Amino acid sequence: ALAALLDWIPRWRTGQFRPPSSALVLAAACALFILVSFLNPYGTDLWAFIRASAAKPRPFLTEWAPFNPATDFLVHIDFIALALLSAVVLVKDRRNLDLKWTVILLLSFVAALALRRNIPLFAITAAFIVPRHFANTFGPSLDRLIHALPRPAVLSALACFILCSAGWTVERGRPDPLQIEIEQDKFPSDIIDFMDANDIRGNALVFWDWAEYTIARLYPRCRVFADGRFNDAYS
Repeated sequence: ALAALLDWIPRWRTGQFRPPSSALVLAAACALFILVSFLNPYGTDLWAFIRASAAKPRPFLTEWAPFNPATDFLVHIDFIALALLSAVVLVKDRRNLDLKWTVILLLSFVAALALRRNIPLFAITAAFIVPRHFANTFGPSLDRLIHALPRPAVLSALACFILCSAGWTVERGRPDPLQIEIEQDKFPSDIIDFMDANDIRGNALVFWDWAEYTIARLYPRCRVFADGRFNDAYS
């Protein structure tokens, strides 16, 4: 809806009040997405839950807490670097700024500051917007630098980057992208496997952070004593 409105605004300035085709497409997509969102087991109650959930602060949950540079600097130094880079290239290439994308990027940045869990959304948004301005700002200088370097050095650096990237992918990649991976050192997966295989039933007193995992694996045979989401997901 915001993108459609921002596509329409430039026409208002010139006295053309008829919306452009891009705004109509975006508005139609927005309406379609809203209609499809009601195709869920809860109907309109899902939107009521989202409204109530979004309005409730959760500072005791780390990913729901606001971004704090003093305490989150090392954890999210990538976010800080990306935000600074985005600011620099947008300021330097301000003549080529697009109102719609600039506003969307700023809103995603504010959302990331408000809730740490929105930092990946800011990164995804920046990936669509920042590269063009980066190329306009630093592209010529980088081209001159690359042409000034010996060709073997450039090829060696490229080969090293490819090998490091491939190694990281093999080391950190998911064997099955559709399967949720459980960190073995943080969850009692072996014990849960044993309980599941032997059909053990009954109420379970588990560590606070293990409750969601236990519910996912053993409910309704085992009910947990307390779940970390009791103030967030349940009445």
